[in-house]
Amino acid sequence: MKNIIYLIAFLLYINTFAQSSKPYTLVYKVNKMIDKEEYVADEKVDKKDEVNIRKHIYGYNAQKDSVVYYSFYNSEVTENGESTLYTLEKKADKIKLNFKGSYEMNVNLGFDNLKKTITINNKDVFYLNDGYFNYLHKKVYEGLNIPDLVDFLEDFLEDYGMEELRYISSREKYKHNNFRILKASMESYRSQASQYLDQWNIQFDYDKNGVLKYLLKESTEGDQALEKKILSYRKGVFRYAIHRNNESRLITDSEQTFDISKKVFNEKITAFQIGLGKETYFETRQILYKIFSADALYLKSQSILEINKIKIK
Repeated sequence: MKNIIYLIAFLLYINTFAQSSKPYTLVYKVNKMIDKEEYVADEKVDKKDEVNIRKHIYGYNAQKDSVVYYSFYNSEVTENGESTLYTLEKKADKIKLNFKGSYEMNVNLGFDNLKKTITINNKDVFYLNDGYFNYLHKKVYEGLNIPDLVDFLEDFLEDYGMEELRYISSREKYKHNNFRILKASMESYRSQASQYLDQWNIQFDYDKNGVLKYLLKESTEGDQALEKKILSYRKGVFRYAIHRNNESRLITDSEQTFDISKKVFNEKITAFQIGLGKETYFETRQILYKIFSADALYLKSQSILEINKIKIK
């Protein structure tokens, strides 16, 4: 009789636990965007440190092969927030990241075990050392893990239309001193001259501790599209200076600081729009980062409204 009671109690416990556990995870990140200064044709526009709030909500399943993304400015959260869905799936010997939001696109990836390379869209090739390739093969190719894919492509998310995913990067390559991208080559047609093909070589330089200290994306004609330099790092906190030149139309210089253990990411940016003669200075400061569980991948309107009520510092 006592054994039967114990069994019933155990079954009740398991049933209660199963009902209370939730299969999805939500990441809620809030940034304060401070518009510092603006110059148009050398004339200063007084912004008086104009402040905007941007809220990011990510939802993903246990495998992390599906991510739903919501984004809102200031207090615009309504019951009908638009979402974007990213899914990572395996097709034959390749994997494909699908994007479905206001428009649709996909990114194809192929893994070569012999050469230790990852090819993207049949044209861009990344060469990795054994440690990092084996990790990505297991986590991304076999496990279809989107945060690890975002971590791998961190500096090239803009090239593949994935920039809004950067806040759920796993940051794994910063936690291991033997994870390295050795070199890469890319191709891209110019947005305002679609017949012109740029070919890019990307070099990576690491210090003795395996920390990326320099990255350069340079065309075969000598144009530099991306330069990244380490400014400091200590106890999991990294600070980088990043220079981007988008076809000599938009030039940005930023300073990114992130803490891989506390999930903190802040940024200072100077942007210069050459055709308009417009230069702006602004900062993005993280003021909230919260993780909690959910019952569904897509959020119902009431859930979005409840998340918006969470107090911000």
